Amino acid sequence: SSKPSDPVDYDAIKFIKEHASVPLVANGSINSLADVDTTHQRTNCDGAMAARGLLVNPAMFAGYTHTPPECIGDYVCSALHFGTRFEVFSKTLE
Repeated sequence: SSKPSDPVDYDAIKFIKEHASVPLVANGSINSLADVDTTHQRTNCDGAMAARGLLVNPAMFAGYTHTPPECIGDYVCSALHFGTRFEVFSKTLE
């Protein structure tokens, strides 16, 4: 089983893509739009998803390299409106 620190196996993703009859969405080390482009070029995947990259920058897929202040403001307003628990609220803003 892979760990978050293991390098992405682009060859394995490409092999699966070449033999799959359904669209393939790649995952792993997607921290920027440039990473999406690199993954697509190396694997011909149909899409890419990000986990940790979006936790660091939720505006990544909108083309931002850093989360814009208005996005943080929107989160704070939503969290207060919906009653987000303090533990979740503070962890998200770390």
